[in-house]
Amino acid sequence: RPLRVLGLDRAPAMLAEMRRHYPGIPTVLGDAHHLPFHEGAADLVVFVTTLEFLNDPEAVLAKAVRVARLGFVVVALNRWSLGGLSRRWGTQAHQPLLGQARDCMVSSLVAMMKKATNGRCLDLHWASTLFPNGLWKIRGPIPFGDVIGIAVRLVPRPCRAYRGCQVKIDPVLSQKNSKFL
Repeated sequence: RPLRVLGLDRAPAMLAEMRRHYPGIPTVLGDAHHLPFHEGAADLVVFVTTLEFLNDPEAVLAKAVRVARLGFVVVALNRWSLGGLSRRWGTQAHQPLLGQARDCMVSSLVAMMKKATNGRCLDLHWASTLFPNGLWKIRGPIPFGDVIGIAVRLVPRPCRAYRGCQVKIDPVLSQKNSKFL
């Protein structure tokens, strides 16, 4: 079935900006701490520079796992990048939005995701990019890029949002892969 996309934000101005750029995508005014969706309602949940501004990012990831059938993706600001250093001590430190960001590290994100998935994680992959000076195509084993992207594939849960959608889970495969993390 084709993907259906919607945007959720707690800031009406951000939703208005999204509607301006993507008028065909429905928007929901809401808070990630209280996702207004049923269990298994979405195939994939995506957070783009969101966790850094939330009061309880671990609880929000747990909500994403509840809502997601197949997985989730997090794109977060990297604490150890040049941008991260600027957000803490440089020119961005005094800006109203970026100065408040709690930048992330790969290790802290992975730990949060391990806890949030509660045994449903099949695998997890991360990459760092947005290097300065046009080096954005480089992906390295050390996360020095301005953002960290992490994709988590979950043990699928039965689809409740659409009739006729059934996912069979191989218990042997599930047990084997739940030990990945």
